[in-house]
Formats: sequence, C-alpha cells, structure tokens
Amino acid sequence: MITPSIAAPRPLPMLRGRLLKLSVIGTMVALADWLFFGHAVGISVALFTVALAAAVLIANAVQSGWREVAIATGILIVALLPILEAPSAISILFAMAGLSYFALTAATRISGSLRDKGIAIATLLLAAPFQIFADLIRTYDSEQPRDPQTTSAGPVAAWIIPLLFAGIFLALFASANPVIETGSSR
Repeated sequence: MITPSIAAPRPLPMLRGRLLKLSVIGTMVALADWLFFGHAVGISVALFTVALAAAVLIANAVQSGWREVAIATGILIVALLPILEAPSAISILFAMAGLSYFALTAATRISGSLRDKGIAIATLLLAAPFQIFADLIRTYDSEQPRDPQTTSAGPVAAWIIPLLFAGIFLALFASANPVIETGSSR
C-alpha cells in the first residue's frame, strides 16, 4: 500500500520574516509585563523562560534534528528546576544557561564536545549584549558611499525595534517598582 506524502503547509514568506519576529517581540514584552508586574520572582521567571524558548522556535528556523531539540528541551527543564524550588541569583543563572543551550541548539548547529558547547554558551551570554556594536561596525564598513538614495540601514534597523521595546519595558518597570522609582527621582 502506498501512502501519499502530505506536505506540511508553508507559512507565508512575510510571516517568516520581520513581521513574525516583530510580533514575537511584542508578545514577549506584553508577557513579561503581565508575568513580572506585581508578582514575586519564581514561577514567573520559569514561565517567561519557557516562553522565550518557544519564541526561539517560532522566530527562527530550527537547524537541528528533533533528537537534539528534545535533549535541549530536557536540559532546559532541568535548568529551570532550581528556580522553581528557591529563586535566587544562581538559579536564574542556571535558567539562563539552559535557555542559552536550548537557543543555540535549536537555532544553530551546535556541535562538538561538551567543552565546545560550554564555550559557545558562555560566548552567547557574555557577547550578546555587545552585539550591537559589532553590527554597527559591520554596517559602517559595508555601507561605503555608493548612492545616497539607495543606502539601507541593514543591521542597525534590526536593532531599533528591540531597543525601543527594551526602553519601553524598562520605563514601565521603573515606574511600577517603587524602589527604582525613588532611586531614579533623587
């Protein structure tokens, strides 16, 4: 008996691009506001970490096989257990490391020994906040004066929306937190 192959429906090209990523960013900002405003740290951090892992899967094409993603999911779940037991700085670091491993496994083809994977996670956690500077330099180097009418912003434009949402989130967080609000008003 021959079974016909059924192709999975392909998402619209526009939804796989910037519109999808922009909607994921907006959803994550709204979810962070809902989870963290007026709630104790603990289950909200674990839920937000799971939501970030889902956002990685939605916004990026999965590069690894299902087995590697399943293992990364297991590592993420184990990394979240300390924060469910007793929220602390070290448990948040465990959650960040688990999320980093999950993101690297799902969005890239991370391979090599356990040491190589650890170095990749540390590089992601330490270098990611400073990636904007590398993008600015790369944009400056690649955008030599050609035609001023056709110059594009490239990677700089990709940073505008996340920085805007981060600024809005920090402003809302500061206005909702009385300790930060009194500290910033001095």
